[in-house]
Amino acid sequence: MSIVSNSSALINLAHIGRLYLLQQLYREVTIPEAVWHEVVVEGAGQVGADIVKDATWIKTIAVTNKDLVRALQQVEKQRGQVLILDKRLVSVTQGAQGRVQRGFMCRLGSDIIE
Repeated sequence: MSIVSNSSALINLAHIGRLYLLQQLYREVTIPEAVWHEVVVEGAGQVGADIVKDATWIKTIAVTNKDLVRALQQVEKQRGQVLILDKRLVSVTQGAQGRVQRGFMCRLGSDIIE
């Protein structure tokens, strides 16, 4: 089975020395180019950057639906502005966003690791 991951899962598992668990559980992890850039390029010198860069079991794929990317970026921008205005909404907003993201990815037939 293959999964799609964001940067948080890769970075956090690398910090505790357990990134290999993703390979053991799923054999292959797919990440968008933006995640690879955040972990490997922006995170150069940080724990996990070289491991992700050299891992043959982590596949990087370009997102081709640019219209959908722009729409999702707008949603994220709005969410960020709400959180800035009221920090008390953090847990509520994160929970709602996670449910929306999971529902969207499930419709695409993907598993999510956060």
